[in-house]
Amino acid sequence: LGLDSDCSTVTCGALVESPYLERSLDNIAINLETFLLIYEGGADFGFDDIIEQAGFPDVNQRFRDQVIAARTNAENASVGLAEQVKTLADSGRSADCVNAFANPDAEDKSFSACNLAGLVKRVTDDLKIDFVTIIEVSIPGNVQSDND
Repeated sequence: LGLDSDCSTVTCGALVESPYLERSLDNIAINLETFLLIYEGGADFGFDDIIEQAGFPDVNQRFRDQVIAARTNAENASVGLAEQVKTLADSGRSADCVNAFANPDAEDKSFSACNLAGLVKRVTDDLKIDFVTIIEVSIPGNVQSDND
């Protein structure tokens, strides 16, 4: 679920991580939790402190809220990612997934991973815009359109 140079379809089932152990969504939740720990610097100085000192506490809160919303989605999914991808591919309901991605707050229990992809996109969009602007770094040209 998402754009990948190796697959141009909505589902890309062959690219699902940990399909046999069915740990894909757990892995995503752990990655999001780890991202937040790195962002906040643990108990030490982190990017959140730089953004706070720059006068953007609302951006910090938005990052936290977005990451927590995405992690909560991944943790609370009742159907694994591989099964959601298979169901989506078999049902021909790709438009439902696209809508869930575009409107991730309107939870779709059938395809919660589509909501998750939209929630993660919010985080990456803010990283590419607000984060790099406030931290005063630039994105290398070869990754500006990368969806990771």
